[in-house]
Amino acid sequence: MTTREGTKENMSVSKTMLMPQEEMLEIQNKGQKIKIGIPSDLEQVEYRVPLTPQAIDLLTSYGHEILIEKNAGKMASYSDKEYRAAGAQIVEKKEEIFQCDIVLRVAPFSDEEIDQLRGNQAILSNMQIHAHCSESIQKLMQKRVTTIAYESIENEHGFAPFVHQMSQIAGATSITLASEYLSNTRNGKGVLFGEVTGITPAELVIIGTSTAAEYAARAALSHGILVKVFDTSVYDLSKLEEKLGQRIFTSVFYPKVLRKALISADAVIGAMQFNTTP
Repeated sequence: MTTREGTKENMSVSKTMLMPQEEMLEIQNKGQKIKIGIPSDLEQVEYRVPLTPQAIDLLTSYGHEILIEKNAGKMASYSDKEYRAAGAQIVEKKEEIFQCDIVLRVAPFSDEEIDQLRGNQAILSNMQIHAHCSESIQKLMQKRVTTIAYESIENEHGFAPFVHQMSQIAGATSITLASEYLSNTRNGKGVLFGEVTGITPAELVIIGTSTAAEYAARAALSHGILVKVFDTSVYDLSKLEEKLGQRIFTSVFYPKVLRKALISADAVIGAMQFNTTP
């Protein structure tokens, strides 16, 4: 083969490679369809709902079947119409929800509700295991129910995402509630949470340095409130200031200092973090 012939052959191969080719597209297997149920927690004065309509839409797009009890999301401003539009089925009876493969809710399951569970299924909720007696745990074990508690879910670094998010919400909301209860409409002191020139700012005492304490302090500082934080650990107080990005009044539990702060405070928030490991 001459050099010229070899060049022509290489050129023809190159042209062939540039020609459009048919391709077999990969067909994604979406897996087994799962029936997921969401009961209403309004009877337990729990207004949160575990899944939004957007989350329902995502799950149904993978072929899963979602059953949600009527008005389950009402107090969270999610209507049955929104859930139905996202692909969920609205059911009247809670008993039907408890027959699903997976049951999602926010409130813990009561003894009566455990009796209604089908068995051989998974439930995700706040467990609050210290509130359960041994008989309730035995019932779940006998029914072979896989129980996943939101408060016990951690990643490889020990970070608890559900607890962290709920603490963020609790901390920020506490300032809104404190402001409401200090208003005249709630027969409060009539104290305004806000920085006004020439007027002494409202005082807030926070007990603890948890995530809830951090976000309560953030919300309070943004309103110009004088924040005082007390904790048992100087290290934790220092870390809190580092997270806030500014120096604030901090102190360990000196009785006289704490008593004086509590007397002058317009609002007090308890946010101590305790070890709840069984």
